[in-house]
Amino acid sequence: MKNIVFRVDASVHIGSGHMMRCLTLADRLTEKGCRVTFISRRRQGDFISYLTERGYEVKPLPDTVSGNQPGPEHSWLGEAYAKDAEQTLEAMRALGSVDYLIVDHYGIDYRWERLLREHVKKLMVIDDLDHRRHECDWLLNQNFVSDSSYAALREKKQTLFLGPKYALLRKEFAIARQQVQTKRSTVNRILITFGGTDPTNETMKVLQAVTKLPESIMFDVVAGAANPNRKKIEQFAASMENVDFYCQINNISQLMLNADIAICSGGSTTWERYCLGLPGVVITVADNQVGIARKSAELEIDRYLGHFNEVTAESLLRAIRTVLNDKNTLWLAGEKARQIVDGNGVNRVCERLLTAD
Repeated sequence: MKNIVFRVDASVHIGSGHMMRCLTLADRLTEKGCRVTFISRRRQGDFISYLTERGYEVKPLPDTVSGNQPGPEHSWLGEAYAKDAEQTLEAMRALGSVDYLIVDHYGIDYRWERLLREHVKKLMVIDDLDHRRHECDWLLNQNFVSDSSYAALREKKQTLFLGPKYALLRKEFAIARQQVQTKRSTVNRILITFGGTDPTNETMKVLQAVTKLPESIMFDVVAGAANPNRKKIEQFAASMENVDFYCQINNISQLMLNADIAICSGGSTTWERYCLGLPGVVITVADNQVGIARKSAELEIDRYLGHFNEVTAESLLRAIRTVLNDKNTLWLAGEKARQIVDGNGVNRVCERLLTAD
């Protein structure tokens, strides 16, 4: 039985995407008979209770003020890298010999990894950014990247898992993919989702914009339990007869199947939508989402409106109306998306990990 440890955080500020994709991988590894433990820092919007409820052992690290404040990605660790490495190592000592340490954190780089690598058999890093050096055995970047992006950064014996074919999607998406039907030629239902926390409150911006659309169009609005504005969003949604509100659901794939388009951010939701052939109107809420959004627009799958501070309710409304009148392009976009992500990325990653020397 492999003994596997994840070092990953979630918070209102950094969101829940890193945690959720690690949980997807953890679930699959657990099904394969592995022992999985999470090491995660306490902070507002963490997923520690959720992980415990799911049956995982969690070794919490103490909260810090800096980790809860907006700032550049490298500051999201909330501690100096050496201090965090020391705390992580201390938490690992109670777990016995660790086979694999899997890290998913923008605040962690090769300096942290160098301190931990000698204490585990294999180190894996999950990172969406292709300009950072890592000292690890496996590196997973599920974005639109190629080997050449890592030419100057890659260690000789480092194995790369690159591209959307390795997107870590929950099992529900592979199942839902079998139910995908040809998208309708008219837009009757729109999904609105901006991740688990939506720190810039794009959901409310979108709701205010779509009040001016025909009431015949139905909207499904999804907010995470860690969304600080979810009560206000729920109240606003309740005032609209054509809006259904959902909080922290575990079957968003069904809402994606029902939808004709999505209005959303440019994070990991992109690969979930692609798997089910759902094109989107995209507003990025973090710098690391911009590259995906631009590439999706270049492929003519999504319509990228810009960064959150560049998009107003008025410009959003104009863009939605344009999409509503461009039905043929909408159908083609869905077909293109499904060719890129098949929902089996987590199986590919697990197979490689569990058959390694």
